[in-house]
Parts: sequence; C-alpha cells; structure tokens
Amino acid sequence: MSSIDIKILTSPTPKGHSMIAHGITSKNHIVELLIFDDLDRLQSKLTPGKYLKITQYNVTEETNKTKIKLHQKSKIFTTNSFPTDNSIEESFFNAPQTNIDEAKTMPINRRISLEGQAKTVSPTKLGDMWRRKEVQLIDPLTTTSIRCKLWGPHTDKDITEGSMVRITNVEVSMYENVTSVNTTPESLIQEIDTPVDTKVYEITGFDADGDPAQIITDNDITMNITLAKLEALAEDDLPNFQDRLPLSCIITLELATKTVVSIMPNTDAEM
Repeated sequence: MSSIDIKILTSPTPKGHSMIAHGITSKNHIVELLIFDDLDRLQSKLTPGKYLKITQYNVTEETNKTKIKLHQKSKIFTTNSFPTDNSIEESFFNAPQTNIDEAKTMPINRRISLEGQAKTVSPTKLGDMWRRKEVQLIDPLTTTSIRCKLWGPHTDKDITEGSMVRITNVEVSMYENVTSVNTTPESLIQEIDTPVDTKVYEITGFDADGDPAQIITDNDITMNITLAKLEALAEDDLPNFQDRLPLSCIITLELATKTVVSIMPNTDAEM
C-alpha cells in the first residue's frame, strides 16, 4: 500500500481498547486514525500540527468516514508541510448547526451541531472501557426529537431536564433504522438561554377557554398566548375573531415553552 501524507489535527484520545486521533490528508480528506497496539510509540508521534508520512497501515471506508488503522508494523515519518483547505478544518472543529428534523434525515457519520430541549436525561451507564449517558433532545416547535449519546468525559456534564442545550461536533449514527447522534472528543455541551424566534405565522384557529389561551397555525403548530394578548389581537371582539381567520401575524415566540412573547397582524400580507 502506498504512503499517505497527513496533517494531525487532534491528540489521541481513548476509545474502548484503542486510541483515536484525526487528521487531514494532502488531498483534503478528514481521516480517523486508530491505534490498537504499540500505543506508546505510535501515539507519541501523533501531535497536532505535525505533518507525517505513514506507511504500512490498513484502511476502512465507511459512509462519510475513512479510518486509518495503525499497528506494530506501521511506520511514521516526519515530512514537509503541505497546503490544506482551511474551511474543511474549520468545519471539523466547528461543525455546522442544523435542526433536529434535518439531522434525522442525514447520512451516518455526518458531523453536525444541534440545539434542543432536554426532554429526558438518563443515568450514566458503565461498561468495561466506556461510560455513556443519553439525552433526548426535542425541537420545542416541531416536537421532533433525537437521541444524543454522550460518551466518556461528556457524561460528567450535568444537564437539567427541560433546559435548552447546545451540543456541538456530534456524529450521526443509525441503528435498526433509528437515527441518533454521538458525541466526539471535540464536542462541547452547554445549557443555553431559552431562545426566542420572530417570524411570520398564519393563525388558523384559537382556543380561549383558559389563560393562557392557545392558537394554532397552518402548520399545526400550537402556541400558548395570554388571554389579554389574544383579546388585543381580536380587537376585543373574540366572539367574531374566527371571521378574520386565517390571519397572518408576526409572532415572537419563546421556543422552549412555545409561548407568544409578542404578536401583531402582518400588514404586508394585507397589501
């Protein structure tokens, strides 16, 4: 097998009985380097920023992932630097954020970042060489959810059920046709402030029996709204408000609770 030139991006970290690191090749492909034996010699050479030429290795190709397996016979040489695509390196360390609905349709091993509400948080499970905790992330607006598996030191992160969470640099996985995501050594987990979102919605119905009341959109999104806000929107004529539906409105929404912060008719839609 011919040699391969790699710029090392990350330090080796434990993964089960092996160590893994990542690099970018002279052809601008991100590769995963796995070390199963001769750990001390091999991992000492995989220093971030180093340019290496590697011979006598094994390659495994998966969807969106190339694995370079190093072993006792592998040879690692220091070599001259070569140009790489900075945007590919940037995307590796800061994977693009996507929504949960899109994540569930992505191919395996795609690297992404997610935000959602922590619906459930499992206890940490322990294995011989691993630790895992699972968080069910839900999109408060669409109610679509996805399971996020936190591995190793990421299980130490305290996550409050009901809080909004951002998890970066996760990889898409699939088992028995169910899509989930796994943390990577480069993942960052943060509880974030409850976000608000302002956009145009079309109101198609309302329920004023209670406070808060509720409204529903043409996409079947249900929102909570104070009775006072609903009455103001109806111009203090709730009994006849249905005659104005559907009604295009500009709504600022607190995503975690789907509560209307502000609402006004979309005058542009009436022109």
